[in-house]
Amino acid sequence: MLKIGAKIKALRKAQDITQEKLADYLNISYQAVSKWENGLALPDITLIPALSNFFGVSSDYRLEIDTESSDKVIENVLNEVFYLKHIAKAKEGIALIEKTLKTYPNNHKLLAEWAELQVHTFEQKCEKEKWLKQIEDKTNIVLRDCTNDYLRYKAKLALTFAYSYCGERVKAEKLCNTFPDEAYSRAEMYSMIAMPKERIKYKYHCIGGNIEKLLSDILSIAKHHYCFADPKDAIPVCNIALNIINSIGNEGFLIVFSAETYNDLANTYAKLKDKENVIINIKKAFEAYLSIDFLAANGDYRYASPLLKGEIFNNKKIEYYAPLSATEAYIQRISKIHSYDWLKNDPGFTALLKEMKAKAIPYKLQ
Repeated sequence: MLKIGAKIKALRKAQDITQEKLADYLNISYQAVSKWENGLALPDITLIPALSNFFGVSSDYRLEIDTESSDKVIENVLNEVFYLKHIAKAKEGIALIEKTLKTYPNNHKLLAEWAELQVHTFEQKCEKEKWLKQIEDKTNIVLRDCTNDYLRYKAKLALTFAYSYCGERVKAEKLCNTFPDEAYSRAEMYSMIAMPKERIKYKYHCIGGNIEKLLSDILSIAKHHYCFADPKDAIPVCNIALNIINSIGNEGFLIVFSAETYNDLANTYAKLKDKENVIINIKKAFEAYLSIDFLAANGDYRYASPLLKGEIFNNKKIEYYAPLSATEAYIQRISKIHSYDWLKNDPGFTALLKEMKAKAIPYKLQ
């Protein structure tokens, strides 16, 4: 009894951790920790993996647990969560993480992934105060104790969005101010330190990431124009996006942006009550979404563009957050959007919807 308690105390003291802090992580009273360390009680067997994980030590040396086995369990859980997210079962992924956190309550990988999924599945009707408190508690553990920059970034990003969703604008902006003005990705850093002859393979990857961000920002501007300002101003913005896409090569992930751009154009013309251009752009968007479903159903795609040479588009990057294919989701979207209410009884519009439904590719588990 004294042996385990003494080990816990030594580890706690060595890492300058209070009994209260350890108790908080384990969701127990600090008096329980005191009893362990004084040899008056033993930790519950279910807490042993959590203790080993908390101190980050070799369990066979310290607490007689197999940390390699623990790491494998967490890796398998996160792989399963990725699959569930990919097939539109993010909430099931959250439940799986929460179950695993009962054994590994302070695992930073699990906590960061949980927070990201919670933000992604946020619902306006939830109890915002309670939901935000849970996000704060878990992300603060990562931000306070984790030394992995990627996990810290992931947790901070989730917390920033959580504050924003719950109307905590001041807190969200305070976190925004902690992000760097200019961030370099791993690929960009490799490209800068690589030997000149090796640099190009990283630059291909950098271009892909930069194009994705650029197009996201351009389409965000287009959406602003047709949602909040003059819809006519969205048209040249969308055309710039299409020119970029076509000049690089309308393939791989660029098809996703092509579909979204045509959808934005259709929405713009809907605001302008221009039926002919609405129909034209809905058709183009649908064709692009058909291509997306094709990509999702087939193997990895290797880019032909000279700017993306050697890059591979992994079909697992296409994630469905609803049990619908890309084509089914698009049909559902334009069937419900208020911008198209004036066309709901139009024979041409209803015929187009019927034609698309016949061509849509049904959703399937990947």
